[in-house]
Amino acid sequence: AEQYGLTEHDRLVSHAPFHFDLSTVDLYSTFIAGASVYIFDEVEKRFPSTLSKVIEREGITTWYSVPSALMLMEEKGAMDKRDLSSLRQIFFAGEVYPLPALRKLMKRLPAVNFTNFYGPTETNVCTYYDLPGVPGEGAKSIPIGRRCPYYEVLVVDDQGASLGTGQMGEIVVIGGGVMKGYWNDENKTRSCRYQEVGNSYKTGDFGILGEDGNLLYMGRKDAQIKINGYRVELGE
Repeated sequence: AEQYGLTEHDRLVSHAPFHFDLSTVDLYSTFIAGASVYIFDEVEKRFPSTLSKVIEREGITTWYSVPSALMLMEEKGAMDKRDLSSLRQIFFAGEVYPLPALRKLMKRLPAVNFTNFYGPTETNVCTYYDLPGVPGEGAKSIPIGRRCPYYEVLVVDDQGASLGTGQMGEIVVIGGGVMKGYWNDENKTRSCRYQEVGNSYKTGDFGILGEDGNLLYMGRKDAQIKINGYRVELGE
């Protein structure tokens, strides 16, 4: 709420189900700022044209969702027929946003600020990247950015040693927002801690710290993928 200047004049959407960690940003940042939030029902979510219609009708200023929802809205949401001038910022997280699709949406909404949030459910948002403009055609990905001020984010090797810029390792998050543990699974909780630090989490994601201080996401240590923001274990 502070980072992105939310006020009582803002109007947000709650597109994620309440059991999905994205919803905490939709709801609690709204409460903190004294803003308003429009909560989609399950039927509305299925129709891309309804998504853009709500932005126009409700004067939405801030949108936060997985890229999949934004891609559907851009492709089939009749955005060219809507007045979307109220929209000032879009946050996305939960999966990698394919650059061709992101470029299309950013060109369609040139006055909107775009931000890439990163963070597994166990940490919620732990890094952020404000896009300075439409990614160039030569770009292969966008950074997941810098650590949020309430977290320490490390890139470590297999022995747990912190790595410097340009070296790939596992992303580790430490801070007060990390989960207390997995329900009734102390072994899994312990296995995900970094050097037995209680408020730490080994994400299982590979990353590289760039020369500019931004973190780059480099894939998974395992075969897990994301579909619509949900974790899918290919082995299962």
